[in-house]
Amino acid sequence: MITELGGLPPLLRLREIVEGLPPGEQELISRGLQIGIVVDEHLATPGRATS
Repeated sequence: MITELGGLPPLLRLREIVEGLPPGEQELISRGLQIGIVVDEHLATPGRATS
């Protein structure tokens, strides 16, 4: 369970992030948001996607 992101409750931080997105991306998120961890055994160093 995530209890804090950047010193704020997760829902408040998520709202800040979404409000900073372009309208088209906000529309996509309004249809549903999937959060999880992707595991790729082919990556030498795990990290955020670049594309």
